Order: sequence, then structure tokens, then C-alpha cells
Amino acid sequence: ALAPFEIVNLENAIAVNMDKMIQLNFEQNPNNYQIKLWNEKEVVSTYASFADVKEKGKYAVEIVAHFDEGTVTYVCALQFL
Repeated sequence: ALAPFEIVNLENAIAVNMDKMIQLNFEQNPNNYQIKLWNEKEVVSTYASFADVKEKGKYAVEIVAHFDEGTVTYVCALQFL
């Protein structure tokens, strides 16, 4: 499996203002999920909510959602301002 930083291009990261709330919309709510921030090598931090993110800059963001049926991983590139 590829690491999140190998899937997305950090240069094309979408800028997000951390003063505004980031909301995840799932068709079915997961039992829980984790937000993992990756640099170009490894996981930098793991959070339970975007409200907890303290880092600034460009990251590959891996959202690991746990459902009764299994686990799903979503990946995107974000630039936290």
C-alpha cells in the first residue's frame, strides 16, 4: 500500500483557515475516526478532530474512519493557515 504522501501532491494542497471549523460529512457516521498528518516521510501527528490540529503548513491528511462493516481511509492534501 502507498503512504498518503505518495498518493497526493502536497504542492496542490487546498488552503484551509484553521479559524474556521472543518466538518467531515459521512453518508453513514463512523464509530470513530482519526486524522493523521503526514509530511513527506512519516506521520507527524494524530488527532480526533480538526479543531485539535496545531500544525501550520502543507500535509497529506489521512482520515481513518472505523465503521461496523470495516475501516475506510480517505486522503487529501491540505495547507493549514
